[in-house]
Amino acid sequence: TIAAFISLFVCLIPTTIGGLLSAIGIAGMDRALRANVITKSGKAVETAGDIDVLLLDKTGTITIGNRKATNFYPADGVDEKHFIKSVVLASMADETPEGKSIIDLGKSLMVNGKWMTETEFNNHFSIHHLQFTIHKFTAETRSSGIDFDNTRIRKGASDAIKNLCAKAGNILPHETAERVKLISSNGGTPLVLSENERVLGVIELQDIIKTGISERFERLRKMGIKTVMVTGDNPLTAKFIAEKAGVDDFIAEAKPEDKMNYIKKEQSEGRLVAMMGDGTNDAPALAQADVGVAMNSGTQAAKEAGNMVDLDNDPTKLIEIVEIGKGEIVTQNDKTYYANIGQSFTNDKYFYSRPSTVAYNAAGSGGSNKGPSNPDYLKDVQARIDTFLVHNPEVKKSEIPSDLVTASGSGLDPNISVQAAKVQVKRIAKIRKVNEVDLQKLIDQQTEKPLAALARNNEVQLSALHFGGDFYYKNARARVMTQFGTRSIVVPRNDYSPYRGQYKLADVYRYLSEAYAGYHINKWYGINIDAGMFMSYIGLNSYYQPENWEYQASFTSDNTPWFFNGLRIQIFPTKNIKIEPWIINGWQSYGKFNKMPGVGFNFTYMSSNSNIKALTNNYYGTDAAGIPDRVRFHSDNSFLLRYYNKPNSKGISKMAFSLTGDIGFEKGGGVNGFKDDDVKGPAQYFMSAMFYNRIWFNKNTMAWTIGGGLMNNPGRYLVLYPTGQASPLPNPANPTQTEGAFPFSANPGDQFHGWDASTNFDYMPNQSITFRFEYVHREASVGYFAGAGGVTSQTGYSTSALDPNWRPDLVKSEDRIILAMLFRL
Repeated sequence: TIAAFISLFVCLIPTTIGGLLSAIGIAGMDRALRANVITKSGKAVETAGDIDVLLLDKTGTITIGNRKATNFYPADGVDEKHFIKSVVLASMADETPEGKSIIDLGKSLMVNGKWMTETEFNNHFSIHHLQFTIHKFTAETRSSGIDFDNTRIRKGASDAIKNLCAKAGNILPHETAERVKLISSNGGTPLVLSENERVLGVIELQDIIKTGISERFERLRKMGIKTVMVTGDNPLTAKFIAEKAGVDDFIAEAKPEDKMNYIKKEQSEGRLVAMMGDGTNDAPALAQADVGVAMNSGTQAAKEAGNMVDLDNDPTKLIEIVEIGKGEIVTQNDKTYYANIGQSFTNDKYFYSRPSTVAYNAAGSGGSNKGPSNPDYLKDVQARIDTFLVHNPEVKKSEIPSDLVTASGSGLDPNISVQAAKVQVKRIAKIRKVNEVDLQKLIDQQTEKPLAALARNNEVQLSALHFGGDFYYKNARARVMTQFGTRSIVVPRNDYSPYRGQYKLADVYRYLSEAYAGYHINKWYGINIDAGMFMSYIGLNSYYQPENWEYQASFTSDNTPWFFNGLRIQIFPTKNIKIEPWIINGWQSYGKFNKMPGVGFNFTYMSSNSNIKALTNNYYGTDAAGIPDRVRFHSDNSFLLRYYNKPNSKGISKMAFSLTGDIGFEKGGGVNGFKDDDVKGPAQYFMSAMFYNRIWFNKNTMAWTIGGGLMNNPGRYLVLYPTGQASPLPNPANPTQTEGAFPFSANPGDQFHGWDASTNFDYMPNQSITFRFEYVHREASVGYFAGAGGVTSQTGYSTSALDPNWRPDLVKSEDRIILAMLFRL
């Protein structure tokens, strides 16, 4: 209607932003109230949609909370009857559910064992006739008990009672210590009992994890939220409960100040933290947290310290709060974006919806263009899958937490149901800055070897700067990602198709790495139909370097496509499977080489636990320029396995490997696939494989990768060509001539064998930055890599006239050391 049109027009006027953002905040508060959550400001709701870390108590939140005594274990030499009587006496003034369960178990053992009748039990353990002093449980002593008739009985955490007895010169018996470990490792809570500072035995308590809690934590994980359990239990018990419940981390034997310190630590690293609590001891942490949710049943101090109060006292209510907050962010993103479309969005606070992805890559040497999705962003998380990912299943499981952060550069997220979105805008920026130390002393030190990711040697360079966004309106979807830096020259250089026809396609597309638009269909787990330029993951690795395990990719990855231009359909029939057919212009090309387009498909499977990923890419087309009778087939196949995963371990925290094998051929037009033929021509095929193994340490903050691969490519049709005066590619200034005066031969029948090996070490202090040190060795069967004499000229400058006796120095092997800094948000 006209009224709706005018309203929309007014809303898009920049001067209305201030008022509208306030209105959006109030609307968020209203939505929270409908979920029975009282919020103190719209800002709190917005922040909830952006949190990175959630702290919650174990008891009553993750577990049912009514721990029950299940067994009594007297120490060696302690009379069982005396031990049980002492246990009951220590619990007579304990009004907690666990204290009552201890009394009930003691009573059952005594009455059923016919040591006394129920009446005798009630009379004997009435403390009203005693002169006694009660010692209540405190966070400092971590014990409670009773004093009477010169008898001091205490029950509490094992280390607390151990320290109490040690002060009197008594030790914790060995069998008691072993019993404590056994109970803890099985998820129980051991309480040690002492009498007059002498250990009498152990009480075993068991708690029950709430039904469905692990699924709720999985939902939070997919929103990019790290869950941290806070408990007073010892580390063994805490570890058991954390693993069973599915939380990402835990704080054991926690004191009130530990919560505060943890929150400050996370905030100092740039993360937003939410805290749920109900006690007075929780108040400082609730006040420090970016989002403090107090239970309505909690103390007044807790409710005043937090910026939200949950009237239902439901610790998992945060899921709803986060979804409300994300809705508010999306609304603000949309409003601000459309009103400021002409402004620089790098300064626009509300433009993007998390997770914004910023990758800054300062590294040495040319890296891979496709590669195992950085398990460190899939960091375990660190991975940040949120509402954006719900609408874009091809986003890496990065910076993930599901955790085939071990996975390679494929985008299937099998755990996400793809639904239609309302308007949503996401900013993405990736920057790669590169530096490399070549162990050969080149005359033209700045000339790079045949690589897909690097242009210069032995100097700092801006290799790639990518920024852009994903856009959604209802079921419509689009992505635009720019490309600046040396890669905007390196990538178009390898494409022969722009020389067919007019309009300089290499210049048209040079500054775009991805640009497509499409439509989402709400069928099964989602169907996406997209047209334009999109990423290829043939060769496993990602085009965006921060997502790869290794910096310099193996031949298999470096010599296969990293983008396509055409039409694709992504089909998700189940949450574990993606089927993706393509109709494209050609093999990593802006245009078509001949009349026929290329066709192909991807099939990806990922197990529900993210431990296994298998995929195949298959392609058929005519990609020999000007030779329409020559057809190309290529099959690329990868398998990834995460075979060890203990993300909270300070030792080895995760291990995984990837294995990729490729096979393909060209046939017709003077070549004959896998077999030489006197009439049809020489064999022209491609066979390669690569293997990498990666081990993470210290809660995934460090990693070591080792691997390599080999390639055989008779005819050299997929070999990346040398540069400079050795380049056989057309001269951009005069395409009728080769770029180099002494071109590298790439004729049918030319042989090429190569192999490579590399190893690197990564240090990842947080999810945004990686420091990498890498060593690479590569070999070829013919002179291929730039040697000491360089490939530019005898002086190393392109301005020098060529000496008639000079030739490009191509050698058969190279060694390089790469120092890289990879950064993204």
